Parts: sequence; C-alpha cells; structure tokens
Amino acid sequence: MILGVELPLDGDVGPRLRLYHPHSIVLSPVTGIGADCHLRHGVTIGNRGERDGSELGTATIGADVDLGAGCAVIGDLHVGDHARIGALAVVTKAVPPWAVVVGNPGRVIRIDGPPESD
Repeated sequence: MILGVELPLDGDVGPRLRLYHPHSIVLSPVTGIGADCHLRHGVTIGNRGERDGSELGTATIGADVDLGAGCAVIGDLHVGDHARIGALAVVTKAVPPWAVVVGNPGRVIRIDGPPESD
C-alpha cells in the first residue's frame, strides 16, 4: 500500500494503468484489469461475498476503461472494453463494451460506438 492505494503486486494489471489523484483506491488481489485503464480517487474494484464468508466472484475490467471518482465495481462481472463508469456509480451487473454507466445502482445510459473511420 502506497499513498492509500491497495494495488496487489501480483495482480493481473495491464500496461499503462493511470491513477489520477491516487488516494483510497482498493483493488481485490484477483481482479484483472486490461491495458490503458484510468482510475480516479476512491475507486473500489472487488468481490461480493455471502454472510458465511464464501466469495461469489470478483469483477474484471476490460481495456481502455475509465473509472470515475468514488465508483465501486463489485461482484462476479466484467466491464467491457472502452466503457466509462461515472463518479460514485455502484456497478453490480456486467457492463457491455463502449457503455456509459452512472448512478446507484449503476445503469447504462448510452452505448458509444468506436470512432468512425474517414
């Protein structure tokens, strides 16, 4: 832990991870994060568990995902490539590629497609 960031040394984190305002960021040791992701302060990516302590799964994050300040991505789910998670969103369901998710509970408000070629 450095500067209040829990980033497991043996975690599956892709290249070019960017931490903006790196404070209070918590990642589960088994979380997978793709290349070119952006995390802001207060982000939590973790597991969901039962009251008896059994784990129900941990979130994975695709490539080029932008996670807003204070958001939480929790449970056995995948956030698709190029998705954007808004500040303070609580994501407990899978997110498709290119989706924009906001709110608590998190909901998809639109799907941005890839930039069109000229």
